[in-house]
Amino acid sequence: MPRPIPTVSLRRALAWLSFILLLAVAAFILWQELRGPQAVPVAPSRVVAVAAAPLAAPAGTGALRLAGAVVLTSADADFGGLSGLAALPDGRLLAVSDAGQWLRFTPVLAGGRLAGVAGAEMGAIPALGATKQDRDTEAIAFTAAGETLVSLEQQHRILRFSGIGPPRRLAGTLWRTEAISWPSNGGGETLAALPDGALLWVAESARAGGGEARRALLIAADG
Repeated sequence: MPRPIPTVSLRRALAWLSFILLLAVAAFILWQELRGPQAVPVAPSRVVAVAAAPLAAPAGTGALRLAGAVVLTSADADFGGLSGLAALPDGRLLAVSDAGQWLRFTPVLAGGRLAGVAGAEMGAIPALGATKQDRDTEAIAFTAAGETLVSLEQQHRILRFSGIGPPRRLAGTLWRTEAISWPSNGGGETLAALPDGALLWVAESARAGGGEARRALLIAADG
């Protein structure tokens, strides 16, 4: 007849098992947060047909004057979910989507008001994985040093690309441990490159000050 396992030994074994499982979970979470973006082949850019329909909107408020509003549609399967938008030096606009795509187009004006878009082209942002979590880009900004920055929401990091324009050549990745606690689908929604080289990174739903304010990071030029 087998001897019974002492209660103390059983408790000790269960404690060690719990510790190992906790360690494994912590390591997985850390890997998810700190791992680099997955490299994928750079897809060539392509011309897309984008239609613009006027949208009724108020004239503006205070010192702001609305110069027109349009609803953009396209039959392209990757079109939509546009999040970040930045103005290029040549007057064109560059947007990124939560599907990991970039869209560049020229705004068309009529009588000083926005009436449509022209010359639209799209492409996939390189160095992103295949899942929604890997490709959820939310903001784009240009730096005085000549780089294009793209904020990832669910992976809570900023990708640096060489040159001012469509993000094609990855130059590096910036992540901050302070952002690990941001909600998975409520991370870096807004990104601004300040004149002194610092970055202002604002979360979508991470809260501070007792929940009355959105949490943000001010990242100095030297990191």
